[in-house]
Amino acid sequence: MSAYEQNNESGSDPVSKDSYTVSPGSGSPSATDSAGGGAIELDLDDLSEPFESDDAQLPSTPYIFDPSHVTGAAKVLDRAFADLLTGWDGWRAVDQAVQEIDPAIDRVCVRVLSHIAARPLSLEHGGRAGAELKADRSVLFPAITEVDNEEVKLWNALIEEVSAPAAIARLRDLLFVRRSGNVGEHARSAAHSYLDAIRGRESGLHTTTYLLRAWTAYRLVKATDMESDVLAELQQRIGTLVDGDGLKHPGTLFPLLRAWCEKPQDPSRTQAARTHAQCVLSSIASRETRGYLASEIAKMRRGLLGASATDDERVAVDADEVAAHVRGADHSTHPSVEMMHLEQAAKTATRRGLQIEAREIAARMQAIKREHLGMVSVRTPITLPVWFSESFLEQFTQDPDWRPGVSLFMEIEEPPSGSVAQHRLFADGNRETLRRALQTVILGSDGLPRSTLVKEEDEDRHDIALASRISAETQGHLLVGALMRISDKYGVPDVDELAALIVDRGASDTRLARSLAKGFHYFWTGDYEAAVSIVIPKIEAAARDLLRELDEGIYRVQVKKDPGGYPGMYVLFSELEKLALDEDWAWFLRWLLLGPIGLNIRNEVAHGFVSDLRPEYVVLVLRAAAVLITAAPESDQRRVDLLPAMTPTTGVARIADIALSALGGIGALLHTAAFSQRLRLRRN
Repeated sequence: MSAYEQNNESGSDPVSKDSYTVSPGSGSPSATDSAGGGAIELDLDDLSEPFESDDAQLPSTPYIFDPSHVTGAAKVLDRAFADLLTGWDGWRAVDQAVQEIDPAIDRVCVRVLSHIAARPLSLEHGGRAGAELKADRSVLFPAITEVDNEEVKLWNALIEEVSAPAAIARLRDLLFVRRSGNVGEHARSAAHSYLDAIRGRESGLHTTTYLLRAWTAYRLVKATDMESDVLAELQQRIGTLVDGDGLKHPGTLFPLLRAWCEKPQDPSRTQAARTHAQCVLSSIASRETRGYLASEIAKMRRGLLGASATDDERVAVDADEVAAHVRGADHSTHPSVEMMHLEQAAKTATRRGLQIEAREIAARMQAIKREHLGMVSVRTPITLPVWFSESFLEQFTQDPDWRPGVSLFMEIEEPPSGSVAQHRLFADGNRETLRRALQTVILGSDGLPRSTLVKEEDEDRHDIALASRISAETQGHLLVGALMRISDKYGVPDVDELAALIVDRGASDTRLARSLAKGFHYFWTGDYEAAVSIVIPKIEAAARDLLRELDEGIYRVQVKKDPGGYPGMYVLFSELEKLALDEDWAWFLRWLLLGPIGLNIRNEVAHGFVSDLRPEYVVLVLRAAAVLITAAPESDQRRVDLLPAMTPTTGVARIADIALSALGGIGALLHTAAFSQRLRLRRN
């Protein structure tokens, strides 16, 4: 291999006069100033850092066991494991020990020692009890099962030489995981050594990890004779932490609690251990203020109680869990944080069937005023060129009559919310942003939480809704201007003439057409509340009539105590999307009228939360109504959902009913033929 040399003659760089040389087989790294004739030399064969491929992750020079390496290597491990090593800090500890003891130690042997010390030892994740020594292949070392036998010979030789308990534990654990030699003896020795390594040390994350690895090792080989020692150490450390400041360090305490709550392998210890654990957990539960930890405590307590728990015992655990959330709210320094804790408390109380507590918490949530939450409206003004807005608005007043302008308003092909496909690209671009790392909570107009977005697809829909809102509000402002220009130039059209125009533009149900005409009229007179109140129910009626005309069986018959009736607006829009509406229009209707991610105007108005909508939203409601009403067929006057309650007709009344039914059927057939020519919901 040829050497690579780099010389920099620039005098401005303080290290520019150094010479860097890389050559094979040159020993340990060294560095001197080039003026003294030295160079930084690195042995490429001994480097362990990953380079360009998986094949480069492992050094090319294999280790060959040499008994002369053992004494020096043992001294290095004893020095490195003087502290508790659990991961990559072992690499640095070995390097430092080599420099302090003997820098001339064989470099390939040093690499093996680094692999021994740096192998990660970590707590189990996902709420499981215990700890594990990572056995998989990593970026700097192979899987334990793939380690060369020559290195394993060094492991076995070092066990007889090292004296540091943590070093013995690591070597025994490696042999245990590799299943080399007497597996049971390795596990027992590793567990004893892990205990020896932490004795006399203050509790912390490393001592917890070592203790739980001892707990895991003895249980894996069912060494019940060790259970007393391990559980005694476990119990002693839990007691010290609980009596001290352990609640401030849940990462140290709670993994120990999880192991303590597992069923002991010795049956004679089961009941006493569980009773003691229940008392300790109950004490912690009475002081905890962090909801997620309170829920974990409750889960452990339920596990200890098991299936034999009484109702009173279960209620006590549930009440403590809820109380912790409430205490979190009590300690909150801001109303918005208090609201968050109370919401979790209310959810937990409802889930656990604590209805009285849930009502009390809900009352407290309602008492927090929206203005106290400190919510900030982020507004981004958009300045449109005059020529752009004028070129759009002038179309509505070019004719000598108001009718073409209103017709244009009702027949704009693109939905105000824009293209869903484009908005998906916007959502995809937001997946790696900081905001996605924070959970989104949607509040209602009353300031109370309506929905918490947990799944990524819900966050995507929220971002799509945000992009839709920007597009819809922009077009809403333009449409407000269009309608106002119509009324300014031509005056407010008569309701009857408006209804006639709407029928002429495709509406076949005159009642729906007249309601839409009234909506326009109320808008022009400034009564926005009346406009949306009369129009929104007719949107649902138009969607329902469209589906009935398309022979969709949407009516739900009575089942047990549930009365018969039609599904809600969301289902109606979903069915229409399958049959006639394209994706963009279906999304616009759901976003505008429904929730929780959309504006939810239909429910907000229906339940009295909103009475003073801004004019651009009123215009969007009129736009949505115009789309469906001008395509809806005439509603069938027969109330299907009331037929089961009618008294059967007899005599002359029955003959008349049959005749009317036949006439109605002929009319329906004629109307279906005409409707197929009028359905104009699909985009060209």
